[in-house]
Amino acid sequence: MLTILDNQCKMGLEEQIALMAVYSVVKHRGGLIFDQAVHQTIERAQALNDHQMTDKIHELHLFAENAIPRQVMRYFMRFLRESLYGV
Repeated sequence: MLTILDNQCKMGLEEQIALMAVYSVVKHRGGLIFDQAVHQTIERAQALNDHQMTDKIHELHLFAENAIPRQVMRYFMRFLRESLYGV
């Protein structure tokens, strides 16, 4: 969600829509990295489209890139693509 909201996302539109759907289901679950305040910030960013909010989301995006191992993110992206396209 963070890469979509800070306009850094390189996924196609179908993948972005799928990711937003997945996020809407899992955002209520507890997480190891993000607390509820982060999800509230994401929710505000979805409602607002201003430069300050984009900057805040970008900061969270950079934090997530450092906190989540690349191997985990690659696995998730592969899983998402396989689920969407059956590849």
